[in-house]
Amino acid sequence: MSLIEELKSTNDKSFDTWFERWYEKNNLPSKLKQSAQQGYSVYFIELRWTAPVSKSDEYLNRRLRDPRTVTKLKEKLPEISIEFVKEQNTGLFGLKYTTEKLEFSWK
Repeated sequence: MSLIEELKSTNDKSFDTWFERWYEKNNLPSKLKQSAQQGYSVYFIELRWTAPVSKSDEYLNRRLRDPRTVTKLKEKLPEISIEFVKEQNTGLFGLKYTTEKLEFSWK
């Protein structure tokens, strides 16, 4: 196995391990059910880059932004629409900022 193949394999295994742990810890099916019980048809996980960002927040944001996250979520929750969404917003004094989130919908 070449070095590049080994690095890719290590990266994929690391991602898979992280995703399974994160998915189990967050119990997303339960959170989606709670949102539905409250009358919502959308649930989202907001991704933040505000300072100061801790190492764990930086790591989590990097993993959640990885396109493999949406792919894996779609495998786990096939009936739910899952998208990575960026929105441009205007805040105080007309300052523009971008919010990013993983959006789950079941309309």
